[in-house]
Amino acid sequence: MFKKTIAKSIVIEGKTMYEGNPTSIQCLPYDKGIAIEYRGVRKLLSPEAFNEKEKGYTTSVQVGDNNVVMTEHLLSAIIGLGINSILIKTTSPEIPFSANAELFTNSLKNIDLVDTDVYHKQIKIDRTLRIDGQNGKYCIITPSDKFEITITVDFPFPIGRQSYYYVQSKENYLSEIAHARSILIFAIDDIDPWENYKVHFPQFPAIIPQDPKKCPFIAYNKTSFITPLHNNLEPVQHKLLDFIGDLAFLGQDVQGCFHLYKPGHAFNRKVVKVLDLLF
Repeated sequence: MFKKTIAKSIVIEGKTMYEGNPTSIQCLPYDKGIAIEYRGVRKLLSPEAFNEKEKGYTTSVQVGDNNVVMTEHLLSAIIGLGINSILIKTTSPEIPFSANAELFTNSLKNIDLVDTDVYHKQIKIDRTLRIDGQNGKYCIITPSDKFEITITVDFPFPIGRQSYYYVQSKENYLSEIAHARSILIFAIDDIDPWENYKVHFPQFPAIIPQDPKKCPFIAYNKTSFITPLHNNLEPVQHKLLDFIGDLAFLGQDVQGCFHLYKPGHAFNRKVVKVLDLLF
């Protein structure tokens, strides 16, 4: 199998999450894998490209002396659409904000993919593997003739325990995963949380609106959802979205069945590094 890239270049515009400044990325055909470029420095994705100082709720890439943040939803869209070789040039150290993958899938999904002349490696799981993390997290990987995932999360009420089964394809990603939004908890229940959102979430002044129904995140407190869900399984679907994006750092596809329990970005990085060492 040869690496697949996009047939033409496009520009995706948006705003940064933390300050709401205009930013954009240019997506270009490429034949060496998935790479991010900022200020003339290019970084090919690999397990070594993870920024190890990143907090657990996002994934960032160390590009030279700069840290390019909020990459996980873009990378998830790329992998979900079947792209495994593309160059992303960003105008700022923050990828355009999207609480899910739709900003990127809507821009990329109708572009034809073309084969490069570079062979694309694939990991074929031939035995059962188990990777354990903190607080009961684990990943069990078993042989399969496709890339499939069974994922379980366990959040406080009102999300609770949710499980989801997924088989990777462009069609499945667009219909089941791309829409699922990030999760934002208001850890208060004695006052109206939305009227005080600027106090509790000062880092998001540009993207959290006064109308809670227009919040780009799945927002909830200890008693109820503040923003309506797209569907009841949207929280677990988003954790799946994140995992697919973090798996892009392997630099190769995986043929196997993943059984994930309570994954997060920090644990996802561990899974990628273990697979890289073993294969």
